[in-house]
Order: sequence, then C-alpha cells, then structure tokens
Amino acid sequence: MTAPTNYSGDMGKSLRQLCAAFAAATVLVVTNANGATLVHAYSLNGSPADAFGGPAATLNGGTFGTTGYAFNTGTGLSFDLESTLATDYSIAMRFSLDNLSGYRKLIDFVNRASDNGFYNLNSALDFYPVAAGSTTYLPGQEISVVLTRDGATGLVSAYLNGVLQLSFTDSSNLAVATTAGGFAHFNLFQDDLVTSGGEASSGFADEVNFFQGALTAAEVPGALIPEPATVAFLLLGGLAAGMIRRRRTVE
Repeated sequence: MTAPTNYSGDMGKSLRQLCAAFAAATVLVVTNANGATLVHAYSLNGSPADAFGGPAATLNGGTFGTTGYAFNTGTGLSFDLESTLATDYSIAMRFSLDNLSGYRKLIDFVNRASDNGFYNLNSALDFYPVAAGSTTYLPGQEISVVLTRDGATGLVSAYLNGVLQLSFTDSSNLAVATTAGGFAHFNLFQDDLVTSGGEASSGFADEVNFFQGALTAAEVPGALIPEPATVAFLLLGGLAAGMIRRRRTVE
C-alpha cells in the first residue's frame, strides 16, 4: 500500500506512515512471536462468516444478532476447518452461559460421539475426565476463554480471562479433533449424544477465533484479540489524531 502520488511533503509522509502502520498492525495481530497464527476469526455479528474468508460456522440452532450469537440449550455452532488444526491449535472464545450448575459442554472434539471434552463444571473450567480449574464466574457473565493444544508435545492448557486454569499432557488424544471427511471438526456449546445432550446451557457468544499453533501463557490476553481490521483501524485512528494534534501545535 502506498500513499497517493499527488501528496508531498509532510502530508505525503504522514499518509505513508499511516499505510505502513496499517500493514504492521495487521501482521502483528495475525502472527505472534511464538509462531501461532490467527487463521479464522468469527465476530458472529449477524453472520457465521470468517473474516479471513475461510469456511463459515455451521448454525445448529440459535440465532445471530447484530452483536453476536444467542444459543438455546442443545443448540450451538460447529466448524469444519483444515485438518492441521486437529492437533495443533488455540481456540479463543468470548461468551456467557446462563446455567453453570454441573457439567455444561463448551467444546466437543469428536462430533458429539464421546462424553470427553471441554466443559464448565459448577462455574469453573474443566477438561473431563483429566483436569479441572478453580476460578469461578457467574451466570450471564461474559468471559474470555482460550484453549490451546501443542501439536509437538501434546500439552493442553486452558485460560480464563488470561489466567491459566488447567493443563495436562494429552497422551490419550482427548483434545484432538476428529478429521472425518478431511476436516478438523469442532462443536461449540452442544453436548454429546452419549449423555443425550443434557449437559449444555443456553447463552451468548460474542467471538470465536482459531489459531494454528499453541499460544504461550504470555501471549494469551485477558480479553480476546480483536480482528486484524479492527486493530488496524483503531491504530490508524490514533496515529491520525496524533498527527493532526502535532500539526496544529506546529502551526
């Protein structure tokens, strides 16, 4: 991206700086220092579309509104993504649940064919049947949850609002997504068929992002990373405002 050629001097320099900042901001958000790369971003604002042009989320009941996705008990979203995400990924979600008593499934990895998976358990995160978190949250409270799996080591980690809640070495491949049909398949907010789908809750999802690779603890934010275009836009706005103030001071 280059500045228009009919501008010169300070104005041309400012435009070139803004263009460079836009490109830098996009790269900053898409790829982190550890090598995990944001590959799918779902804002869920009125649409199941991926901001990166990848496969749209599949709606299994519930409704999209202008600010996110509302789901009833037993409904949710599913994603069929590239098979490389089956074992090596980070899933970042911002959502709230209405019912936190007992088990409420958050992520299912085998097309709802097993009771194993990532849950809420009595207001805390839990990966059944191997590891549990301790920090609690409230019904209707929007939380940021990040689940990672390192494809090289099998280490699975779960974070709540940026704080590590549980981790384990996934030697039994409990957090490996099924690749039937050639795609890594993930179900969100829907319980498995083994327990007749009863361990679920209604709620609201504001955002779901998929990274290729495992984010480190230092890279997991307390709130979800916004979409690249949003960050770039905000950065450009801040730079533009700063440049305007500077020019006014000089003048």
